[in-house]
Amino acid sequence: MTATVDILRDLHRIHTQLTDLRARLERCPKQLDAAQARLVRAESGHEHQKAGIQKLTLASKEQELLLGEREARVDILKGKLRECSSNKEYQTLNDEITAINENVSSISDEILQQYDHLEEEQASLDTLHNDLEDSRTSLVETESYIAQEESSLATEISRIELQLKDAEGDLPHDYRSEYSRMTDARGPEGLAEVIDNCCGTCFQQISLQMESELRVGKMVQCKGCAAILYSSQ
Repeated sequence: MTATVDILRDLHRIHTQLTDLRARLERCPKQLDAAQARLVRAESGHEHQKAGIQKLTLASKEQELLLGEREARVDILKGKLRECSSNKEYQTLNDEITAINENVSSISDEILQQYDHLEEEQASLDTLHNDLEDSRTSLVETESYIAQEESSLATEISRIELQLKDAEGDLPHDYRSEYSRMTDARGPEGLAEVIDNCCGTCFQQISLQMESELRVGKMVQCKGCAAILYSSQ
């Protein structure tokens, strides 16, 4: 009875260890996907910000050209003022100069605002650039780590699977069919240690008859979850 209990305990431990290792191996591609997704987001954010700055810069240059044209027009009109032959003509030119100067002032204010906006957007771009570089570095580091982790885990899983095969070979014949059915379907949850007269998987209390059968080495399954039980002693 003691030997069977020890075998079941070892099998439970090995199944639990294998489940943990396989879960860690399955997480490796997800970790890599997350690092790649972070880089894609960083690249997209950086490119979007860069394109926005280019658009703002172009708009600012267009305003500067417009400002230059307006100022040149004022200079031309001022020259014409000196050649006016009548007060009416002088007043007309002067009114136009005043209107253009108001427009020039408005354009100048817009250009200054655009400069301030560009400065803020450039600061944001610098931050996004740093994040992009961090994302690239992180991806390289993650790729290296995952490659090593997958290799290490695969080796460890192979080693533990051999342990499992050896341990299963020691299992009494009357256990093997139900053991295979339960562990194939539920892994480590197909086995359960009895703790304080309760199933270690679903925590349902076992009966006195089940406890007696465990003592004499019979195969006992939990009435709640069907896990193969073994004594904690």
